Amino acid sequence: VAGDTTTTYIDTPKGQLRSVVRRTAITSAQVEFPCKTADDIEKLLSVPYEPPREIPVQRFLEWKERIGDEGIVLFGFNDAICVPATYFSPEDMCLLWAEAPEAYLELIRVANERLCELADLCCRAGVDAFRFLGGEYASTQLGPRAYEVTVTKPDRAVTDIMHEHGAVVYYHNHGPTMRYLELIAGIGMDACDCFEAAPWGDCDLRAAKAQIGDRICFVGNLDDM
Repeated sequence: VAGDTTTTYIDTPKGQLRSVVRRTAITSAQVEFPCKTADDIEKLLSVPYEPPREIPVQRFLEWKERIGDEGIVLFGFNDAICVPATYFSPEDMCLLWAEAPEAYLELIRVANERLCELADLCCRAGVDAFRFLGGEYASTQLGPRAYEVTVTKPDRAVTDIMHEHGAVVYYHNHGPTMRYLELIAGIGMDACDCFEAAPWGDCDLRAAKAQIGDRICFVGNLDDM
């Protein structure tokens, strides 16, 4: 820590990663992300990984008992694209997809394998309803082709595991959605928000429901943003 700046170094078997956060009296922001190029993915994936042995679901179970039949309690669950979106800046994440899609997809593949195991553990621990999110990183930044391979296909694998246990999957994807309706529906979720109207989104709710409304329960079309 130096004044208003906090620098974090991550030592990996393949080399060092660095991130920087800067603070003001009002707010804070990450001004340097740990990963910048495709080479950094090799460093990130070289960090030893041990699957969790148990999932902290006690708070979820407590809220479920407290709410009872008055509502549905959702367990937060991020998808695989949240990994590059967390470790890369928005600009570098877009450049990574444009310049090194194979490296990008390898990161998604590894992350999703781990998420499939995590989803199974969550369900076995008593989670029966998920708030599944992350697709917006592709739909707002990368485009339909990327959405299909970085969101629809990997998220469908996780969703199928949740459904095998009888869990409800409630998905979140804000921003423009009309070009992505079939790709969103392909994830196989039970319900989805927020199918936003302008200015944050482009959703014509009547047209969207006519296209995929027989497959998804719509929750929209306002978002808390």
